[in-house]
Amino acid sequence: VSQSRYPHDFPKFDISKIGTGDGAQAYGHGLYFAANEPTAVKYKDYLSKDAALKQASDSGDLSKPEWKAATIVEQYGSEEKAIAALKDAVSRGYTHNQDYIDAIESGRHKQISIPRGHMYHVAIQAHPDHMLDWDKPLDQQPYIMKRLVDAGVIHPNGDLTFMYNETPARGGELYERLTSPLAAKLTGGSSQKNASEFLHNIGIKGIKYLDSGPRSVGKGSNNYVVFNHDLVAIKRKYASGGFVAA
Repeated sequence: VSQSRYPHDFPKFDISKIGTGDGAQAYGHGLYFAANEPTAVKYKDYLSKDAALKQASDSGDLSKPEWKAATIVEQYGSEEKAIAALKDAVSRGYTHNQDYIDAIESGRHKQISIPRGHMYHVAIQAHPDHMLDWDKPLDQQPYIMKRLVDAGVIHPNGDLTFMYNETPARGGELYERLTSPLAAKLTGGSSQKNASEFLHNIGIKGIKYLDSGPRSVGKGSNNYVVFNHDLVAIKRKYASGGFVAA
């Protein structure tokens, strides 16, 4: 999904755009991708709806019945289904819905352009084992552990070299510790951006974490946070549907 406020069509991902759009970067600083296409669709639809609201507000269309009518047609997938739903609402006393019916039947809703967003099918040019697993214990991530030991982040005995409290057990805990002021001397600062750039420089390409649903059971499809846009190759773009192989 585009990192911009609007769901633009672009030829290449650009990590410098992080922070200019929506998203809390909850799992680290980087470009976010989903292995499960419905997860990506969910975020694309959310951001497209947000962009549509902003666009309508800026243009003054938000108060016009044709704008609401256009969103209802989008929601139901056809004018016929939208009108049927609106007529049902009118029959139950929601008489203001007649304005939306009139807008659809007259075709005025077609004057409204609702951003649909774009889906990007990408190849991440990094081995999954070279990404910090947010949910998995560090001692089950041999490549990651070796990189951390070689870089002086973790002592060969397993302790963090820059902290004296309990050693983090999982990848997510390690990343959060790397954003603390105690790690600033090592990473160059106490932000997520510093932590991600440091990890990338020592050979860790990104973060992988479980979808919100599977997280509770500890298995399922992963989402990926890539630290460098040069590792992302766009294979194709499409507006909606079109399931792709993992």
